[in-house]
Amino acid sequence: MSLSNKLFILFFCIISTLFSSSGEFTGWGNTILHHVADSKSITFYNIKITKHVIMLLISACVTLLMALYGTKQYRNNINSKPQGLSHIYEIIMDFISNEIVKPNIGEKYVSTWAPVAMTFFTFILTCNLL
Repeated sequence: MSLSNKLFILFFCIISTLFSSSGEFTGWGNTILHHVADSKSITFYNIKITKHVIMLLISACVTLLMALYGTKQYRNNINSKPQGLSHIYEIIMDFISNEIVKPNIGEKYVSTWAPVAMTFFTFILTCNLL
């Protein structure tokens, strides 16, 4: 990329940043807070259940059901070939154990921490996809 292209991109970014904030964008904080804050909650045995708690419970149930469905054939036959969802879980588990847990925690603790990291990863992924 030539120097003139780089300068044009830099100039365009600076100009768009300066002129993009006009008066019509004031008050976004209240709008965002309205959508994020819980306006209603249900009290159940002195515990407030909000829409965020319900969404976390739904995500936990979806994660659990997907994990049970993906590992069904392994529970029946440990030597079976992965297919479908179990193949995706195996790829993700291999990536997490070899690329995340082993370099950061060490070879000694891979069998302990890889399932924990896999659980966190799939739960957060499910929460983001829902």
